[in-house]
Amino acid sequence: MGRDLMKNKCSVCGGRRCGDVLRRGFTLVELLVVIAIIAILASFLMPAVQRATKMARQSSCMNNLKQVGLMALQYTNDGDGVFPQPRNNLYYWSNQLCDSGYAKASQVFMCPSFETKVYTN
Repeated sequence: MGRDLMKNKCSVCGGRRCGDVLRRGFTLVELLVVIAIIAILASFLMPAVQRATKMARQSSCMNNLKQVGLMALQYTNDGDGVFPQPRNNLYYWSNQLCDSGYAKASQVFMCPSFETKVYTN
Protein backbone atom coordinates (compact mmCIF):
# COMPACT_ATOMS: atom_id res chain seq x y z
CA MET A 1 0.00 0.00 0.00
CA GLY A 2 2.93 2.34 0.61
CA ARG A 3 3.90 2.20 -3.06
CA ASP A 4 0.39 3.14 -4.19
CA LEU A 5 0.52 6.30 -2.08
CA MET A 6 3.87 7.25 -3.60
CA LYS A 7 2.45 7.03 -7.13
CA ASN A 8 -0.24 9.60 -6.36
CA LYS A 9 2.06 12.12 -4.69
CA CYS A 10 3.30 15.16 -6.55
CA SER A 11 7.03 15.27 -7.22
CA VAL A 12 7.10 19.06 -6.78
CA CYS A 13 5.27 19.64 -3.49
CA GLY A 14 4.79 16.09 -2.19
CA GLY A 15 1.05 16.59 -1.78
CA ARG A 16 -1.50 14.10 -2.87
CA ARG A 17 -3.98 16.51 -4.50
CA CYS A 18 -1.38 18.34 -6.54
CA GLY A 19 -0.77 15.21 -8.64
CA ASP A 20 -4.36 15.37 -9.89
CA VAL A 21 -3.85 18.93 -11.08
CA LEU A 22 -0.70 18.01 -12.97
CA ARG A 23 -2.47 15.28 -14.94
CA ARG A 24 -5.04 17.57 -16.56
CA GLY A 25 -4.71 18.50 -20.24
CA PHE A 26 -4.14 21.87 -21.82
CA THR A 27 -6.94 24.40 -21.74
CA LEU A 28 -8.32 25.96 -24.89
CA VAL A 29 -6.76 29.32 -24.00
CA GLU A 30 -3.32 27.75 -23.62
CA LEU A 31 -3.62 26.03 -26.98
CA LEU A 32 -4.76 29.23 -28.68
CA VAL A 33 -1.85 31.15 -27.17
CA VAL A 34 0.62 28.57 -28.47
CA ILE A 35 -0.98 28.66 -31.92
CA ALA A 36 -0.85 32.48 -31.92
CA ILE A 37 2.84 32.44 -30.99
CA ILE A 38 3.61 29.97 -33.77
CA ALA A 39 1.68 32.13 -36.26
CA ILE A 40 3.62 35.24 -35.22
CA LEU A 41 6.94 33.42 -35.57
CA ALA A 42 5.91 32.10 -38.99
CA SER A 43 4.97 35.63 -40.11
CA PHE A 44 8.46 36.79 -39.14
CA LEU A 45 9.97 33.95 -41.14
CA MET A 46 7.99 34.43 -44.38
CA PRO A 47 9.81 37.56 -45.67
CA ALA A 48 13.15 35.85 -45.10
CA VAL A 49 12.02 32.79 -47.03
CA GLN A 50 10.72 34.97 -49.87
CA ARG A 51 14.03 36.85 -50.02
CA ALA A 52 15.97 33.59 -50.09
CA THR A 53 13.74 32.29 -52.91
CA LYS A 54 14.26 35.49 -54.88
CA MET A 55 18.03 35.30 -54.41
CA ALA A 56 18.02 31.65 -55.54
CA ARG A 57 16.12 32.57 -58.71
CA GLN A 58 18.54 35.42 -59.41
CA SER A 59 21.48 33.08 -58.94
CA SER A 60 19.93 30.52 -61.26
CA CYS A 61 19.26 33.21 -63.87
CA MET A 62 22.86 34.44 -63.68
CA ASN A 63 24.08 30.87 -64.11
CA ASN A 64 21.83 30.43 -67.16
CA LEU A 65 23.20 33.65 -68.70
CA LYS A 66 26.75 32.45 -68.13
CA GLN A 67 25.95 29.11 -69.76
CA VAL A 68 24.37 30.80 -72.80
CA GLY A 69 27.42 33.05 -73.15
CA LEU A 70 29.79 30.10 -72.95
CA MET A 71 27.73 28.16 -75.52
CA ALA A 72 27.76 31.11 -77.93
CA LEU A 73 31.51 31.57 -77.40
CA GLN A 74 32.18 27.88 -78.03
CA TYR A 75 30.00 27.95 -81.15
CA THR A 76 31.85 31.04 -82.38
CA ASN A 77 35.27 29.48 -81.72
CA ASP A 78 34.27 26.25 -83.47
CA GLY A 79 32.75 28.15 -86.42
CA ASP A 80 35.78 30.34 -87.24
CA GLY A 81 34.43 33.44 -85.51
CA VAL A 82 30.87 33.25 -86.88
CA PHE A 83 28.14 33.88 -84.33
CA PRO A 84 25.03 31.71 -84.71
CA GLN A 85 22.68 33.42 -87.15
CA PRO A 86 18.93 32.85 -87.43
CA ARG A 87 17.77 31.19 -90.63
CA ASN A 88 14.40 32.93 -90.70
CA ASN A 89 12.03 34.77 -88.38
CA LEU A 90 10.88 31.55 -86.68
CA TYR A 91 14.28 29.93 -86.22
CA TYR A 92 16.32 31.81 -83.65
CA TRP A 93 20.01 31.50 -82.80
CA SER A 94 19.04 29.71 -79.59
CA ASN A 95 17.42 26.97 -81.70
CA GLN A 96 20.65 26.71 -83.67
CA LEU A 97 22.66 26.22 -80.47
CA CYS A 98 20.26 23.49 -79.35
CA ASP A 99 20.24 21.74 -82.74
CA SER A 100 24.05 21.89 -82.98
CA GLY A 101 24.42 20.11 -79.66
CA TYR A 102 25.84 22.98 -77.62
CA ALA A 103 22.74 23.19 -75.41
CA LYS A 104 21.44 19.96 -73.94
CA ALA A 105 18.19 21.53 -72.68
CA SER A 106 16.26 24.54 -73.88
CA GLN A 107 15.41 25.55 -70.27
CA VAL A 108 18.77 27.31 -70.07
CA PHE A 109 17.31 30.04 -72.29
CA MET A 110 14.38 30.69 -69.92
CA CYS A 111 14.57 32.79 -66.78
CA PRO A 112 13.37 30.85 -63.72
CA SER A 113 11.35 33.86 -62.57
CA PHE A 114 9.45 34.03 -65.85
CA GLU A 115 5.95 32.67 -65.41
CA THR A 116 4.38 31.18 -68.48
CA LYS A 117 0.64 31.64 -68.76
CA VAL A 118 -1.43 29.03 -70.48
CA TYR A 119 -4.64 30.31 -71.98
CA THR A 120 -7.48 27.89 -72.42
CA ASN A 121 -10.92 28.33 -73.90
